[in-house]
Amino acid sequence: MGISDRKGVLPTTLNLKQARGFTIIELMIVLVIVAIGVALAVPTFRSITEKRQLTSAAENVAAFMSFAQSAAVKYDRDVIVNMQRADFDTWCVGATLGSTACDCTEDDTTAANFCDIDGVPRRVHHAGVISNANYQLLQSIQVNGTPSASSNVIFDPVRGTLLNLEVISFQMHTNTDSGSDKEYQLNVNVLPTGSVSICTATGRKLL
Repeated sequence: MGISDRKGVLPTTLNLKQARGFTIIELMIVLVIVAIGVALAVPTFRSITEKRQLTSAAENVAAFMSFAQSAAVKYDRDVIVNMQRADFDTWCVGATLGSTACDCTEDDTTAANFCDIDGVPRRVHHAGVISNANYQLLQSIQVNGTPSASSNVIFDPVRGTLLNLEVISFQMHTNTDSGSDKEYQLNVNVLPTGSVSICTATGRKLL
């Protein structure tokens, strides 16, 4: 009888132990571990996002300059490219046929100086892409090595070259850690021949 009672009590005791949940201390430890993981992941995710935005901007500019060159040959007319930079996150590049420059900041499609080719808007426009001053989306636009806030260049329709043999460089970079030297930099270079390339800060070509 006594043995039977003990056998009946033992499973009940085990079930109670198995059924108990996490203690407050265990939950706190898990939350601390999760918080540490998130804190470590956020800067990395931000860095990846900013690099992707920078790469996308560089690719858009490179593709646009290549298009402007091919449009000059296709239409057998000069294509003039207007480039403007008001700030690191407010800049634009636009193109139109002829030798009279358009204004890439113009948003009114009916305006005479709107950038279009055959009625199709032709511009790359970035405004307020990111508010972090350490993230220099477009550091400078250089023509023949000289930074320029606003400049025009013309693609020649015969050879697809830059009419005045300019060398253009769109210099883009990000500094994701304020006060550090950790930067990701890309340059979009356009040679007098009309050749367009994307290079890293070390000069390695990506395009």
